[in-house]
Amino acid sequence: MPAGRLADALRALSALPDTDGLPGDVDLPFPYDRTAKLPPGRLDEGDWARWRVGVLDLPFEGLRATQFTVSREGVAGYLRDRGRSPVVVVRQRDGRLAVADGHHRLMADYLRGEAAVRAELYDVPAPDPAARRR
Repeated sequence: MPAGRLADALRALSALPDTDGLPGDVDLPFPYDRTAKLPPGRLDEGDWARWRVGVLDLPFEGLRATQFTVSREGVAGYLRDRGRSPVVVVRQRDGRLAVADGHHRLMADYLRGEAAVRAELYDVPAPDPAARRR
């Protein structure tokens, strides 16, 4: 990232107000989705492999956060370091896209002015009705 663009992103980050009661934390500019969920129970690598759609660029519009805040320090670290893994996004059964991991990376890309975020996308399977009866 050019030095001027990094400086602009760091300036934008420092201008964000601290979250009430949490010094050093800032609110995410994405809707919070308390209903977004990963499948219940223990998951193994085979489950994730079956649900994996792939790595792609997703536009910021339509992404939903599953946490309220991120640390200013964590975001600044990702602004300086572009070599990182993609954000993990889970597509809910109703089509909503929920960020499961990578909120700091998401915020860094947003502040950098990127058009989209690099994401590893997974589809949540429909619940097994028989599993509820057990």
